[in-house]
Order: sequence, then structure tokens, then C-alpha cells
Amino acid sequence: MNPVVKYSLARLVLFVVSLAVLAWAGAGPFVAVVGAALVSMLLSYVLLRSMRDQVSRQLSDRMARRLDRVAAVREDESVEDAVQDAIAAERSGAERSGAERSGAERSGAERSAQRQGGPEE
Repeated sequence: MNPVVKYSLARLVLFVVSLAVLAWAGAGPFVAVVGAALVSMLLSYVLLRSMRDQVSRQLSDRMARRLDRVAAVREDESVEDAVQDAIAAERSGAERSGAERSGAERSGAERSAQRQGGPEE
């Protein structure tokens, strides 16, 4: 059984037993519930230490695995971003060289038009 479930059930049993004892002792409903919560909290701190340590270890291990997975995903994303940046840089370099050629052709055409129409002042 999962340590979290076992620990939670043990705490619930301590609460119910404490509530039953306080109700049997003649405490009012509100006092019995509040008293049972306090008594079960103190008893669980003392009696359920090993179960609490198991739960803590399990949660810590789970969090470490989750952080490892997140780090792996971020690493994959950074590699993918680098590849996309390289592709974009390659494409923009090809577009620039094509634009430079078009600009050179236009300036040559403009020069021919100016020669035919004469110098502008």
C-alpha cells in the first residue's frame, strides 16, 4: 500500500479514536472535534514518525524525478531552439544575398534610365 495512504489512514484512525474518547467523556460536539484534532495531531507526531519519514522520502524522490524530467525537456527545447535559429539564420542569409542581387540589378536599371533621360539637376 502507498505510504501516503497508510499515513493518512493512521491519522484518521487516531482522530476517530480521540473523538470517540472525548465524546464518551462527555465533551460537547465542538470541544470534542477540536480536542480530537489537537490530540490526534500530537499523537501522530509522536507515534507515526517512521510512517511520516517514509512519506517524506517518497515525496522527495518523486519531486527529484519530476525535476530531472523537466530539466531533460528544457535541454531538448534548447537544442531544438538552436536548430531552428540556425535554420532561420541560413534562410535569412540566402534572402539577403538574393535581395542584394535584386538591388544591384535595380541600381543598374536606374543608371540606364538616367543615361537615356539625361542628368537630373
